[in-house]
Amino acid sequence: MPSDNARPLAVETPDRPDRAGTLAAQAPGWPKQSRVATTALLIGVLAIPCGLLVYPGLLLGLVAVGCGAFGLLVTRGERALGRGRAGVGLVAGLVALVIAVSLGMQGLRTIRDCQDRVGHRPNHDEIQQCVRDGL
Repeated sequence: MPSDNARPLAVETPDRPDRAGTLAAQAPGWPKQSRVATTALLIGVLAIPCGLLVYPGLLLGLVAVGCGAFGLLVTRGERALGRGRAGVGLVAGLVALVIAVSLGMQGLRTIRDCQDRVGHRPNHDEIQQCVRDGL
């Protein structure tokens, strides 16, 4: 039998809300989490493996750099939280851009070298043969 002085499991008080969330997110004077910073982080992390596909890596890398830079501006001072996420998103976007640009340049150089070898603009089969031959 429960005693009369038993406390309920969930007590809603001003310092402990009964619903999910933190006091920082609910208090009107506290800064909010920056969605732009979170977006920069997610797109930047996604852009790194997509950098191997050159065009998606360029696109996602540019978006991540833009969101990261904007996220750093938004989180300056005490206006919003997430400055670290914005910075990591910016750096990840830059890494994806470096990967995509370097692979794109290597591909263009391979095509140009193959063109010099065959004497005309190579088709797909000729490019594959040049790659197999070690050009």
